[in-house]
Amino acid sequence: MNSWSPVDWIQYEWDEHRGLVGPVRTSLSDTRGWDHKLVPWLDPGSRPGVSVCRLVIDGRVVVLARSRAGADSRRGLRVVAYLGGDAVRMPWPSMREALALAPLWVGEPPPMDHEPVDLAELTGHFAEYSEALEVRAREGAGTLAPIVFTALRHPGMRLAVVSQGDPAAQMWALADILRSVLGVAPETFSTYESEDFRPGPEIVFLPAWPGPSSRAPRRLRVDLREPVGDDADGELAECLVAAYSAGTLEGLAVRAGLTEDMPWSERLALLRAALTTPVPVLAGPAHPSDHPEPPQAEPRASPEPAEAADPDDRAEEPGEAPEHVPQHAEAQRPPANAAVHDMVAEYEAWMGDATTREQERLILIEFREWMLDRAPELRRPLSTYAGYHALRSLLRSGEPPPPVRREPERSPWLDPRWLALAGLLALILLFQLAVLLR
Repeated sequence: MNSWSPVDWIQYEWDEHRGLVGPVRTSLSDTRGWDHKLVPWLDPGSRPGVSVCRLVIDGRVVVLARSRAGADSRRGLRVVAYLGGDAVRMPWPSMREALALAPLWVGEPPPMDHEPVDLAELTGHFAEYSEALEVRAREGAGTLAPIVFTALRHPGMRLAVVSQGDPAAQMWALADILRSVLGVAPETFSTYESEDFRPGPEIVFLPAWPGPSSRAPRRLRVDLREPVGDDADGELAECLVAAYSAGTLEGLAVRAGLTEDMPWSERLALLRAALTTPVPVLAGPAHPSDHPEPPQAEPRASPEPAEAADPDDRAEEPGEAPEHVPQHAEAQRPPANAAVHDMVAEYEAWMGDATTREQERLILIEFREWMLDRAPELRRPLSTYAGYHALRSLLRSGEPPPPVRREPERSPWLDPRWLALAGLLALILLFQLAVLLR
C-alpha cells in the first residue's frame, strides 16, 4: 500500500427537493453509476442508531456507514458510502475496520473540499475503537452458539439472524470463531436490516422476522433466542463459543493442528479430538489413571460400617499390626516442590503462546528434558496427575525422531550387474584364447 491511498466517498441524505434519499456531497464527478446499485441498502429500517453494511459490488469493496436520528423518518437518515479497493487483492476497508469505525465515520463525515479521503486517515483510530468492540464481543459471545451451530451444519451458507443484542459485537466475535474453525469468515454483512430477501451480504442481522415476502430460500434463518441442537454439532458450537469468551480459542486451533487449506471434515475431526483431550494441568487434582502403577501390597477390603470394630478394642488385641498403607497411595500426592510448580506454570504459558506446530514441538522437547533430567521426583507420580495421558502423548510427540539406520556402503565394483558383466567378459576371453591355441 502506498503512503497515499485515496478512498472515494458519497454522502447520502434526505433531499427535500426530490423527496427522497440521494447524494448531497461526493468526491466523484458523477454518482449515477453508483446510486442505483446502493439504493437498496441505503435505508436499513426504522430503528434509530448506527449500523454498517459491507458489500462487494462489481468486485469492489463498498462500506455503508448509516445513521438514523429518529424512528420512522427518512429525513433523519445519513449514509456515508466509502468505495474501497479490489475485493480480492486490496479488500479495504476491512471487515473489522468497518465494524469498529462506522460510528466515527457517520459522526464525522468527509471534509467539505470534495476530495478523496486518505485511507490512513480514514482508519487511523482503529486501534482505539477496536479495543472497546473486542471487549463487548467477548462479553456477549455466549449468545452466538445458534449461529456457529448453523455454520457448522451449512458452511458458507448465507444467514439471516434475528438479534436483540449488539450486532456489531456479535459480528466481530462470529468472524473470529468461524475463521478459527472453518478457516474463512463472512466478509459481507449488515448489522441491521428490516428485510432479508434482498441479495447481497452473507449475513444480515434483523430485529425480528419480517413478513412472508422475506421467506426466500437464499438465506438460512437463525434465531438467537432458540437453543442449539443437543447433538455433536451443538455441543461443539457451545464449546467453541465458550473458548472464545475465555480467550482460549486460538490456542485450541493450534493444539488441534488446523491449517488454512484443510478440508472441513478434517477440521471438524481434529477439533473434536482436541476438545476431548484436555490440556494437561499438572498441578491440579489427581484423576484415576487407566494404567495405574501396581501397588506394593494388596489393600484389604474396607469393612462395612455396621461391622467395624471399635478402635479401642482393636488396640487392646495382642499381635494386631497397623494396616500397611501401599506406596501407590503416597504417590497420589503431588510433589510439594515449588520449582516443579513454577516450571509447570511456565510450560503451560509457553504452550498457550505457541502459534505453530514447530514452536510446540520445541517447547515439548525442552519440557521433557527438564522433567527427565532435573526433576526426577516427577517421574514416578506423574500418572496420578490430571491430564496424564494427554501429557504423555504430547511428550512423545516432542521426542526427536529416531536416527535412521544406514547400511554400510558397498564398493560400486561389488554391484551384481558389474560382476555379471565381468563374468561374461571372462568367458569371451577364454573362448578366444581356446580358439587361438587350437
